[in-house]
Amino acid sequence: MFFMVMSKLAPTYEEKKSQKIECRGSRFSFGDFLIKVGCVFQVSTVKGILVEVEYQPAVVLKDCWGLLKEFVEEFFGANPDFDARIAHCKDGALFHATDIIQQYLDKFNLYRNMAPIAFKSFNK
Repeated sequence: MFFMVMSKLAPTYEEKKSQKIECRGSRFSFGDFLIKVGCVFQVSTVKGILVEVEYQPAVVLKDCWGLLKEFVEEFFGANPDFDARIAHCKDGALFHATDIIQQYLDKFNLYRNMAPIAFKSFNK
């Protein structure tokens, strides 16, 4: 029964293939801070901009959270959008590379569902 239904749906139903999504950009060093700024592309369409800020001397987020937050607020203005995933690290847990990978995956999944960003040209 199942295969009969699936065979009738086959001409109209196609499995959605996930398209490649990547972030390309630059990396800057400012004292002990490492700042990565990149455009998120899905195929050739710009989906958004990601900024990653790392305080290199620290491994325990709780020890440098105030400094990191102050740096980002000063750099980007008030109320930056902090990722909620880092909340578990504020309890004293170590921040691992897997946490960064998971943050990127979460952001990429958000960007996949967004409409493309239209950039205006400032050339006259």
